Amino acid sequence: MELRRSLLRDELEIKTYILFILKHFYEPVPVEVLNELSLDRVSNYFEFMDALHDLKNSGMVDEINHNYMITVKGRYMLQAVEKSLRHSTRRHVSEEVEKIIAKRRRDHAITANVRQDGDSYRIDLALDADHGPILKLELRTFDKSSADKLAASFRAKAEKVYLNIIDTLTESEEDT
Repeated sequence: MELRRSLLRDELEIKTYILFILKHFYEPVPVEVLNELSLDRVSNYFEFMDALHDLKNSGMVDEINHNYMITVKGRYMLQAVEKSLRHSTRRHVSEEVEKIIAKRRRDHAITANVRQDGDSYRIDLALDADHGPILKLELRTFDKSSADKLAASFRAKAEKVYLNIIDTLTESEEDT
């Protein structure tokens, strides 16, 4: 049996926790991500949402279409109370946020679009790196189901596809 992580019990702890999560993001965070990060730490969903609402009403958090971002006022408040969170809680949040940011970065770097083009379907695939696109590929198929499967597969394996192409193009003629 897995031990439940330490719970945040009072309103101030929950608010501090929310601000601590938000300080790690440079763009607004969907409420679903906040909920996911809080699921194992906050015992009551309604207390969590009340705390988030209070932070918004007090000007410590901005809301944009159910996405939340810490304000300057919220950052100053967090500096005063951040150390009240357990070290293990702060470390856990930092690790989980890093995973979320890496996934978001990866998702933004991969494009896989399907569109009908006459009697066939065109699949536009792209993989971007920090400096711009490193792979652009156009495929065609005659049925939508195959096109959707190819696009989904590319989303899941874009880096592997890229590396396989590079390996194939750079292998010596003796290897072929």
